[in-house]
Amino acid sequence: MVSSPVTEPAAPAVPDTTSPETTAPELDATTARPTRTTPPVARPSLSLEPLLPAGCREALAVVDRYYRTAGSTELSQQAAATEAYQGMMRASVSAEGAVHAVAVALSQDFSHMRFILSGMVSGDYAAAQARTNRDAQTLRDVCGGS
Repeated sequence: MVSSPVTEPAAPAVPDTTSPETTAPELDATTARPTRTTPPVARPSLSLEPLLPAGCREALAVVDRYYRTAGSTELSQQAAATEAYQGMMRASVSAEGAVHAVAVALSQDFSHMRFILSGMVSGDYAAAQARTNRDAQTLRDVCGGS
């Protein structure tokens, strides 16, 4: 009788942690991050300031700057009117409705005042200034009495 050789079951292979072939695969950094499919939602401002109509803040700042810088000389008044004209033109671009209409009127007022002061047109500077003051008050009223 021929005996068959007894074979022992193979021992489970123990991974060699020092061998480069058996190290754990690295994760791809681009697949490990979750992707966002929707854009972030803009949150409203938590400011306690009242909401002003479009263009008010900039237009009111122009008027305020004009009154602070006009001074008492013709040259300083002309420079302030020129700066206010340019600022009010920029403010009128972002303004809407009644604010836009008043901003355009104020830009015309400032332009007229600078032309009077530079001698380009003849006119009554006091009357032009009074009209500008009325339009500035109208802007304040339209913007909520600011």
